[in-house]
Amino acid sequence: MDSILKKVWIFLLIFTGMGLVALVPFDKYQRAYMKEFHKVKSAPQKRVNAAYTYVEKVESGEIGETSEQNPPQVKKRIRYVQPNPRHRKPIYIRDKNNPKILHPYQG
Repeated sequence: MDSILKKVWIFLLIFTGMGLVALVPFDKYQRAYMKEFHKVKSAPQKRVNAAYTYVEKVESGEIGETSEQNPPQVKKRIRYVQPNPRHRKPIYIRDKNNPKILHPYQG
């Protein structure tokens, strides 16, 4: 009886240790992960630096006011693509005898 209990304890300890090792995030400390992490972490700081350099250039006169620059080109008319109603199949068809009843189109 003691030998079986001892084997069960050893079995549980081994698999508990393996489970704890599985919880350790090894991928977090890989070089590719750390490189991507630092790149994502530095993105907001790059935007702040770009904003400050833009303001400094405007104040120094390197970049003029927006009236001197070309305004962005915008399309005046936006066309939405709509299907041609002649080629679109109906979803429902009205009943011949009672127009309040709708039947699904099967065609």
